[in-house]
Amino acid sequence: MTSFLDMDGYGVYIWTSYALSFAFVIGAAAHSWKRERQHKKHGLKLRQ
Repeated sequence: MTSFLDMDGYGVYIWTSYALSFAFVIGAAAHSWKRERQHKKHGLKLRQ
């Protein structure tokens, strides 16, 4: 298991890349969800 996490000495770079990619995907999804809510809220105000 340790050798898998170490990945022949490149583990720090690989796992950091995975973590940054995961954080970017989660951040993009959260941003998209927030903008959708704002657009729906704004659209409802215009109709009333």
